[in-house]
Amino acid sequence: MLRHLFDEPKRQDSGLLLQANQALRQYLDQLQHVKNKEPLQTEKLRRWEIWVQSFITAVDELEQSVYCSSKYSERIAGNYIEQMGPEEQANYHRYLYFYKNSFIRVFAILDKLGYFLNERLQLNTEKVKPRFSYFTVLRQMHERHIQSAMEQRLYDLKVKYSEALDKLREQRNVEIHSINYEAADDLFHSAQAVAFSWNHIENLPQNKKYLQSGFEMVCLTIVTIFSSAYQMDPRG
Repeated sequence: MLRHLFDEPKRQDSGLLLQANQALRQYLDQLQHVKNKEPLQTEKLRRWEIWVQSFITAVDELEQSVYCSSKYSERIAGNYIEQMGPEEQANYHRYLYFYKNSFIRVFAILDKLGYFLNERLQLNTEKVKPRFSYFTVLRQMHERHIQSAMEQRLYDLKVKYSEALDKLREQRNVEIHSINYEAADDLFHSAQAVAFSWNHIENLPQNKKYLQSGFEMVCLTIVTIFSSAYQMDPRG
């Protein structure tokens, strides 16, 4: 949808995005098959369908934000806002918009997957922690030995992408719970003795790397949950 901002043709799904969408749509097909055979379960199955369709939309929106963030970052050459011309400053602020949108979406999707697993597997995580995250659900699965093969694979992904997730979580928390990300970045740099007279921007290539890793982790988590290798019975 947003490729037109760069005069590019519509996206053709490939790689991990394609794998995630294929896993989700395969699960939708299975839900439909069960609905046709067992009409009495239609209401419950429709609930799972709504969840899965929301993941398809969410992953699409995340990919677009990650892509736009990357594209706008390529148009930024300067290290200080004051040294940028008007167009480069505009591109920097467009980059920030999509970058922040992306890292917020990474954790929004993970937490939504956590709520799905909690309900789908009847984990009752809310009795342990009323406001829980995806990672709380993962611990519940481990402690209760539920879907052990899936849980191990999900845990392995958590470990593999822990550095990127920790960095993105730090940025997300600053953006949501504290001063905004740009202001925090100024403080971090000033603490490192960067000249106070210049507004030094963050490490864009590093941010891009962390964000791409977050996107990969989301896609692989979805593939794991909804793929045939670890699949839950659509009937619940």
